[in-house]
Amino acid sequence: MHVQNAQARPRLASAIDVRTRLRPVVDSVARFSSRQLDRAFELVFERDLEVRSVREAEKLLADVSAREAMSRVGTWVALAASLRPVILRMAKRAQKANRVARLSGAGRMAAWSVTGTIAAGRVVDATRTGINELQVMAAYLASRLRDAGRTPSPQAVELAALSLYLRPDRPIDVSHGRRPALAAAARRWVLDAMRPVNDSTRRKRMRVRLEAIASLPESELRRLVDVIPATVRDDPSGQIGH
Repeated sequence: MHVQNAQARPRLASAIDVRTRLRPVVDSVARFSSRQLDRAFELVFERDLEVRSVREAEKLLADVSAREAMSRVGTWVALAASLRPVILRMAKRAQKANRVARLSGAGRMAAWSVTGTIAAGRVVDATRTGINELQVMAAYLASRLRDAGRTPSPQAVELAALSLYLRPDRPIDVSHGRRPALAAAARRWVLDAMRPVNDSTRRKRMRVRLEAIASLPESELRRLVDVIPATVRDDPSGQIGH
C-alpha cells in the first residue's frame, strides 16, 4: 500500500502541474467561449430545435458540426490568434520548449511558431466541438421540457446542460452557477486538445451525456423549470453570460 501511494503521488503532482501551467490557456478559452455559447443557446430557442431521442441528437450534432466548420471561420481564427502567444508564454515560462509540442502530439518542433500554431489549432477545434455538443444537449433538454408540458427556461436549460456535460453520472447540480461550470468545460476542452482523443471516444462520451438527458424523470425536469430561474444567478441583476 505504501509503495502504491508513493507511486501515485508523483503522478498526481504531475497532473496538478500540467493543469496549473494550462490555466492561462483555460482562462482565455473560457472568456472567449462565453459569447459563443450564449449565441449557441439562443439559437436553440430562436429556431425551436426539437430533439426526441438520443439518435436524433447525434444526427443533429453531426449536422451542426458540419455547418459550423464552414461558417464563422473568422471567429475561430481570432481565437487561435489570441491563444498562440498565451501558449508560447506558458511554455517559455516553464523553460520547457518541448512541453507544448509533446502535449499537442506534434513531436519536438524546432520552431516555436509552428508549435504554438498546432497547439492553438487543436484547442480551437476542441472548443468548437464542445460548444456544438452543449448546443445539442440544450436542444434535447428543451424538447424534453416541452414534452413534459413545461415552457423551457433558457437559464435552466443552459445550467442543466453544463452540469450534465461535466458530470453525466451525477444528478444535475446548478449550485455553482454558470461561470465555474464554463471554466470547467473550458479546462476539459484544453486537456482534450493537449491529449487528443479519437472520434470514437468522443462519440461514446457524448452518448453517455445524451442518455443521461433521456433518463431524466419528469420530476427533475419540473424542478429545473420551476426552481433554477428564481434561485440561480451569476449576479444581482439576474443576467448570465457577463
